[in-house]
Amino acid sequence: MNDESALDGIAALSNKSRWEIFWLLVSEQCAQKSAGEIGERLNIAPATLSFHLKELTHAGLLSATRSGSRRLYAPDCDVLGEIANYMMSKCAAAQRETSNHNDTPTEKEKTRAEPHAPGHEWVR
Repeated sequence: MNDESALDGIAALSNKSRWEIFWLLVSEQCAQKSAGEIGERLNIAPATLSFHLKELTHAGLLSATRSGSRRLYAPDCDVLGEIANYMMSKCAAAQRETSNHNDTPTEKEKTRAEPHAPGHEWVR
C-alpha cells in the first residue's frame, strides 16, 4: 500500500453512490451481485452504475468475475483493511516523530540546564 493506492480507495468511497454500492455488497455478506441487481436495489441508472462500479473496481474495493454474459461484483474488504492499516501506520509514525522531536531539548533548554561553576552568577 502506498499513498496513491490509499487515496484511490478513499476517493472511490467519498462518493455517496459508491459508498452505498460498497456497503450494500458488504451487508449482503460479501455476496456477488450483478450490476442489474445492484442498480435495482439502489435505484441507480445503468450508465451511472457502470461508472461507479468501474471506479470501485479500479480502486481495488470490488472484484468483478464473469458468469456467462454477466459480471458479478463482490467487495474486497481486505483492501479496505489495508487502507485503514496504512493510514493508522502513517499516523503512528507521525506521532512517534512528534514525540521524538519533543523529547529532544532545544538549544535554549540545553543552555538553561548546563551546570555553572560555583561562584558565577547569571548575568542578564
